[in-house]
Amino acid sequence: MCRQVVLAMKHIAGMKLVHGDLATRNLLVTSNFDVKVSNASLCVDSFSQEYIVHRRRPLPLRWAAPETVVTDRPTSPADVWAFGVVIWELFTPHCPLPMADRSDGEVLEMLELLARCSTGSTKCPLVCPLNCPEPVWDITVRCMARTPASRPKFSDILSELDDMNFLDDSQV
Repeated sequence: MCRQVVLAMKHIAGMKLVHGDLATRNLLVTSNFDVKVSNASLCVDSFSQEYIVHRRRPLPLRWAAPETVVTDRPTSPADVWAFGVVIWELFTPHCPLPMADRSDGEVLEMLELLARCSTGSTKCPLVCPLNCPEPVWDITVRCMARTPASRPKFSDILSELDDMNFLDDSQV
């Protein structure tokens, strides 16, 4: 499933487009586990609790890259950050809200601090799910690097996923 999402996002980025709201709520999964990236949240108000109004527009706060809360401009590196959250969602049982232990205000404050911090390393704001293989979690951590330039491109993520040799398909 991760690979299919990366393939779609690589295609979107290759077309010089930005999704701007990558999350599992915007993934369509067939009975054969084929995954399609969509944006159903534009059509349905059922996900309103997953957005906050920030600078007079809806923001998917818990999937937003730090720079997005400051610049209001979605970018391909911001989509890569959101993909890191998607990995966490795919491997977390019952898929709770990311960073559910923090209020919206706390998450916003953390992201603004990360966006303005020019030095020092930062820890991934998510905790590795028990069922997530270490090489996949390593991708997540790099996707959620503080600076956009430090994040991998979707083509690099795809190569890494393709290089992983999982003997047990239940791990991917």
